[in-house]
Formats: sequence, C-alpha cells, structure tokens
Amino acid sequence: HGVDAGNCIALAQDDKLIRWKKSPSNPIVHMPKPGEPDYGKYDSWDPHGWLEGDTYYSIFGGNPGTGTQPALFKGPAMTRLHFVSRFLDNDRWSQPGEDVSCPDFFKIGNKNMLLCISHMRGARYFLGRWENEHFIAESHARMNWPGGAFFVPETLLDDKGRRIVWAWCMDERPQATRIASGWSGVMSLPRVLTLGSDGVLQIEPVEELKQLRFNPRAHQNLTVNSEADLPLDDIRGDGLELAMEMQPDGAS
Repeated sequence: HGVDAGNCIALAQDDKLIRWKKSPSNPIVHMPKPGEPDYGKYDSWDPHGWLEGDTYYSIFGGNPGTGTQPALFKGPAMTRLHFVSRFLDNDRWSQPGEDVSCPDFFKIGNKNMLLCISHMRGARYFLGRWENEHFIAESHARMNWPGGAFFVPETLLDDKGRRIVWAWCMDERPQATRIASGWSGVMSLPRVLTLGSDGVLQIEPVEELKQLRFNPRAHQNLTVNSEADLPLDDIRGDGLELAMEMQPDGAS
C-alpha cells in the first residue's frame, strides 16, 4: 500500500529478500479521489492477492479513515486489475467503526477464511464460503486478549501442508518508555491453524517449538499450604514452560 498513491508492487531481487525493486507500473490501482467515478466504491488500501487458474484476484482492505468496505479485484495479471464488487457483503459481527485491514484469504478444511484486523480491536477472522467470486461469511471470532494486541497476522502454507500464522504482539508500554528501551513489541510464536470436525477453528503451536525445550525438571506430590509459598530451588529462568496438574481440595 503506497500512502496517498494506491496499491503497488515491489519485486525481490534476491532469495534472501534483502533488495527490492518497485514496479514501473505503480500504483497498480490508484487511490480514488473525491469527484472521480470510483470514489466511495473502494479504497486502494491494504492488499492481498492470489491466483486461480489464469485469473489473479486481490482483496483491497476497508479503509478505517473513510469507512470504505473491502473490495474484490481481478485481472489477467497483478498489474492489470479491475474492480469487481464488495468482498464482504454480510458482516453482521463488526462494531460501528471497525474495518477490515491487513487481509489474508485462504482455504482451510472445507471452508475459506478471511484473516484480518480491526484497528479498533486487533486480529479477527471470518469463516465461510467462496462461491462465484463472492465470500459468504458464516461465522466470526477474535484473536486478541485483554491487555494485549495480536496484530497484523499473516499466514503461509508450508511444505507439509500446514497453514501457519504469525502476528505482531504489540507493546502496550507508554511511547516514551518504548523509545527509551530501543525496542517495541515481538513476533508471536508460529501457530498452526486447522478446522475441527465441528467447523470451529483450532489453533496449536507448531511441533518445531519443542526444539526450544532444554534442562527439564519434574516434581510430584507437592502440597501447597494456605497462605504459604513453596519455592522450587532448581526451577528458575527468564523463560519457562510449565505443565501442571492440580487438585484444589476445596480451595477457592
């Protein structure tokens, strides 16, 4: 997305994705201005594209600044796209003022999933059907938690057929604190998305994360008394994974 210009393309010049070259045809679709015929139909906003047969499709996200809805484009090449229609016609879940930005659209199980963000609430997704160049959303859910933000999610399909998602875990510290510390936010751990037999999205850590485990410790048959600490002197570290089974014995 080119600010005040429209959606653009840049091509990687090396396999490590270090050097890039912008396409001379940019913007592939310019941002409609007031008074132009397409103004209000779409905004040339956060793009996502894919190929079906010989046809290129692209979603242009809904602009939070204008309230324009996400739009569907298609064409014989990514540099020759034309407007088709609104992409998401039946959104009954969004709150007033929410947008559909940072779109990612893909097949999962027997459904299609639109993964995106609302600038108001963070990451969310729609599940539904992709039929005759229309996405019919059937359900919606959010991927955030109180006090944090799972933002700008992106997925890939790996060589094992897994749909893997990463996102930006935003930093909620005051801006001055973030600037002084020299860093802000972290990338999430990679998660595998699947569709359960009940049609509900399943989210699991990738198996490869087990390679990060080392120095295991185990304790059994411990009793934690009321109003008392129970130090475990051989368990400490900046990052810990805990697997526990507890019997509350009437404790609240």
